[in-house]
Amino acid sequence: MKHLYSFVCAMSMLISISCKKDSVSAANYPKPDSSSVSTWKTVYVTDSNWITEGEGVFKSDLTAIINDAGASVNEVYAMALVNEGSSFQFFPCCQVSYMGGHLSASIYSTADKETCTLSFNYYASDAHNGELPSPWKVPFQSVTVKVWLWK
Repeated sequence: MKHLYSFVCAMSMLISISCKKDSVSAANYPKPDSSSVSTWKTVYVTDSNWITEGEGVFKSDLTAIINDAGASVNEVYAMALVNEGSSFQFFPCCQVSYMGGHLSASIYSTADKETCTLSFNYYASDAHNGELPSPWKVPFQSVTVKVWLWK
């Protein structure tokens, strides 16, 4: 019985020691310096300025709107379509299906200019005459885009 008691005590000590090794105190982590921490800014853009690029292809330039928000195009981190309370990210990863077509975004940088554009393209794979509302007009009044800016 004495050996069983010693064995239980020894196991209890080993378990308690091993548990202490796995725990980490938050005080051991350095606190971030406020000047080195990046800040995020979110801007909601309602865009209704679409230019026809061709049959079923439309573009809109968001550069001026982003600049008016006090940011630059190179600070754009991500964009999402905001539609009826839902949000669908489409930049930088992919395009999103919307109103019978695809919505996407692009950022172009040259030596002296940065441009952020939205593109809307009707589905073209199996469209038949009369299926599209009008291949020369976007099927919506405006689109709301949530833009994340990395400062």
